[in-house]
Amino acid sequence: MLARLFRQYGSMAPSFKQLDLNLLRVFAAVMEERSALRASRLLCTSQSAVSHALARLRDQLGDDLFLRTRRGLKPTARALELAPEIVAALAIVRTAVERQEFDPATSDRTFTLAASDALSILTVQNLLREFGRSAPGVSLVVKPGTRVDLGEMIDLGRIDVALGSFSEWPEHMRFDPMAAYRDVLISPIGSTPIERSDQLHSRRLAVVSVGGEEEGAIGGFIYERGLGRRTEMYDKAALERAFRNCGLIPRPLLAIPHALLLPELVVEANLTAIIPHPLGAHFCRTHPVRLDKLPYPCASQQIGMIWHQRSDKDEGLIWFRSILRSLVSRLVSDGDQLGGAKS
Repeated sequence: MLARLFRQYGSMAPSFKQLDLNLLRVFAAVMEERSALRASRLLCTSQSAVSHALARLRDQLGDDLFLRTRRGLKPTARALELAPEIVAALAIVRTAVERQEFDPATSDRTFTLAASDALSILTVQNLLREFGRSAPGVSLVVKPGTRVDLGEMIDLGRIDVALGSFSEWPEHMRFDPMAAYRDVLISPIGSTPIERSDQLHSRRLAVVSVGGEEEGAIGGFIYERGLGRRTEMYDKAALERAFRNCGLIPRPLLAIPHALLLPELVVEANLTAIIPHPLGAHFCRTHPVRLDKLPYPCASQQIGMIWHQRSDKDEGLIWFRSILRSLVSRLVSDGDQLGGAKS
């Protein structure tokens, strides 16, 4: 794997036989931490040892690899190209050396999940309940699924699984579509039901958007390292089409990146919000809001999970993904995923 990548550089590449493979663990740690000090702590060694190892690796590879900046060590273009291959190779070696059956009842493993706050609301509590029931020593780290470098973090092994709506993914990543849903409306209890698009246009409308064109989104998706993830938590095209058919210009009063804020804003500011049906059903149980069908047709959206192919045979991650698959499928089916809301 690594030998193939190094050969791509021709005469500039070092002999693979001469490469000190111990230095690759240092490279991976610095790539993950972007700091020699933090990398030394991760490797249980000294900062000077990490710096010395980096110097040797720079000499062997003929590249700076990392440049000092105010924010830490910034990888060069060649370091970024090498990183996925090195991380994958080390993972294979680690699996071969440490291979053992995963027993959730006795494991103290930490799993890292990337998810939006909306999906975190719907899954994390149930995940922790399942951990307490069948895997009391297992712990969970949740990172934002909206981060721009999501693909890089998956490549580097810093994220085990990412939940979300994805339009495409690179060949070295796996995608598992788990459930589908449609958008609905939530409004304060006691507000007038919305049955037509022109009535919706007259309401104070809120939507959730975690990235627009200014962040590089194209058609409601951000693309990075071959991974395309949805940035609009509603069918924007369907909304605009419905308003245009009424001769109206779509202009939501409020667009926010955090779905968690919506129910309080809907109640306190008398808003109507467009959100995924499972989330709307959840908010109806926790806040004084009403769920309504959209007054126009919209496309169904898919929730799925993404992971790196190197973890295909990792028994712990196979277990973790199976738990996620069961939870997501159940929460969407409990919310009557495609049937619409009650008026």
